[in-house]
Amino acid sequence: MRAKRRWEVLAAALLPFPPLLHLLYPPGRDQAAFLLCARLAAQGHALYRDCWDVKGPLTYWAVQATMSMTGPTAVAVRAVDVLAVLATSALLVYGLPLRFGLRVSAALLWELLYLNLNYWNTAQPEAFALPFLLGGLVLLARRPTPGRALAAGIGLALAGGFKPTALVAGAVGALVILLPGRDRRPILALVAGVGLGLTGLALALYRQGALSDYLAILAFLQGPYQATSSTHRW
Repeated sequence: MRAKRRWEVLAAALLPFPPLLHLLYPPGRDQAAFLLCARLAAQGHALYRDCWDVKGPLTYWAVQATMSMTGPTAVAVRAVDVLAVLATSALLVYGLPLRFGLRVSAALLWELLYLNLNYWNTAQPEAFALPFLLGGLVLLARRPTPGRALAAGIGLALAGGFKPTALVAGAVGALVILLPGRDRRPILALVAGVGLGLTGLALALYRQGALSDYLAILAFLQGPYQATSSTHRW
């Protein structure tokens, strides 16, 4: 039994290392767009107007944050990816209703499967959003109190700040968890949390002069996108 436990602890100790290999991947077109838009945003330019792309604003803000540590290089984009993968692994170990060894195995399998993706399909908003989406669902699944539901709603809104469809997927998962219960307060708190998170994102975009342009993208008013080459949209 002790030997088995040692192997489980050893496997858990290995979890931080596979995601680091992503730092060796070169940038694809999307990753180069994230970096360029983050650099322009850091210089005071408005997203979706001075740098036109269709991803959620938190994609560029996250890259902008890591640029302060890595510099304006492709490593800034990959660093966000590494942090997102590690956070997802931690949530799998913490949140899955399985014994410790199986939780560690699930996290390690997730990292290896993600590592198998190529440089183009990694470091994308879907991966960046996953810790916020999964974190919100884990909060609800473990104990759906109004306070946890409020925090989960904010987390789901932040996931939507990377990828709007992540908010939709997270809301569906949250309702699957909450609807069977008799207490409706967590549902109201979840809605309030989503509202708070989206309001914060909207205010941040408004301060940067990018809110109307982003709303136009969400409404599929993509005239500028259709008028430009997909390889030169930024």
